[in-house]
Amino acid sequence: MAPSDEASSHLPLSERDFRVLFALLDAPLHGYGLVKAIREHSEGTVIVDPANLYRGMQRMIDEGLVRDGERRPAPDSARIRRYYELTDLGRQVLSADAERMRSLVSAASQKDLIPPTGESR
Repeated sequence: MAPSDEASSHLPLSERDFRVLFALLDAPLHGYGLVKAIREHSEGTVIVDPANLYRGMQRMIDEGLVRDGERRPAPDSARIRRYYELTDLGRQVLSADAERMRSLVSAASQKDLIPPTGESR
């Protein structure tokens, strides 16, 4: 499926933006939940500074990739937290960028930079 022109205009995503959108695929998350999910999905290799995260979240809201969801208590706290949700455009952009990366991985594999999927060196 080819990305829409609107989705294509957001490519390529930064690694942080890709990981934020990826973390929101399953369910809305609050800021600290995003920080934890990104750390887990990246196996600890990507640590997001909360101050930078919130600036990035506002930009992604402005771009229509993320929606400011409801405010409710977090499961692990009585504090009211702001939850973020992936929009349809955000999902399209994430999918288009994943496809773009798959193409890069395929090209790297063809040039023997990395082994084909499922094989190890």
